[in-house]
Amino acid sequence: MKDYSPAYGIVPPLITPFNEDKSIDWPTYDRLIDWHVERGVSGLFVVCGSSEYFTLTEEEALKMASAAVKRANRRIRIVAGSTIYEDVEKNIAMTKRMGETGVDGCFITTPRELPAEDKVMVEYFMKIHDAVDCPVYAYEMPGGTNYKFSAQAFAKIGKGKRFIGIKDTTCDLAKIRAKLEAAKGTIKMLNAHTPTLVDSWNLGATGGINTTGNVCPSLFAKLWSLWNGGDLETCELLLRRIVEIDTMMNAAGYVMSAKIAVSMMGVPMKYVIRREGKPVTQERIDLVKKMVDLVKVSEKEFEVERVAA
Repeated sequence: MKDYSPAYGIVPPLITPFNEDKSIDWPTYDRLIDWHVERGVSGLFVVCGSSEYFTLTEEEALKMASAAVKRANRRIRIVAGSTIYEDVEKNIAMTKRMGETGVDGCFITTPRELPAEDKVMVEYFMKIHDAVDCPVYAYEMPGGTNYKFSAQAFAKIGKGKRFIGIKDTTCDLAKIRAKLEAAKGTIKMLNAHTPTLVDSWNLGATGGINTTGNVCPSLFAKLWSLWNGGDLETCELLLRRIVEIDTMMNAAGYVMSAKIAVSMMGVPMKYVIRREGKPVTQERIDLVKKMVDLVKVSEKEFEVERVAA
């Protein structure tokens, strides 16, 4: 039987705190994991796009996963991206190594260099699946490739005995419905598109991997709790607020806006990213401050409670 539990609930794609020299700030990384645990997330997705995935070395990626597993200490699930190369054999080797860190599954990214065709992609994903022993997930990664799984391709990979779920980025409820109906429960879906999150759960999706979860994980956790409790009216109200926060975060420039926001909310980190980005101006900081204030107001309004770390 497949263990689908890591594909349920709120699983933010974790940002990476860096030092001024762009090395990983490991003490802050630990504090950041605790901060998310206290806010009620179900798990964390490390070594991902939000982590600045393609700027990490293999050893950094493995250490990041191992450190997260150790710090989480089974309080939450940890999943990790494991395909940082374009070469399939290198990705097989990396996925094997990543699986040995103790993560609850490895995410396989849709490759950028292959034709965006169902047959090609299914063969690629199943080649990795068949070569490893750990649970695996499909990662439709924005900015990586334009390929999105068709319903038929999604159902095919779902037949794999280690394929647990997908991070879906189609942003289209009709396609989400088609995928879920075709797969017939053999593989789970974590929706990355915040505006359609609750509607996708109503269709059968089992959780969310949402970038805004970096700045308001408590609100996403509350949303999941409300939905599971059947309070759909409050769910819709809270989702609208989360979408408002999401809009503000992206206007300020994600990933840096997330680092500024988290620093304001109790986990100070350097305003450093490895990729080129917008400068950190006072105007940008002020916009993030407005977003943080809205998060805090929303936590009170929707009666968010902390979880004991």
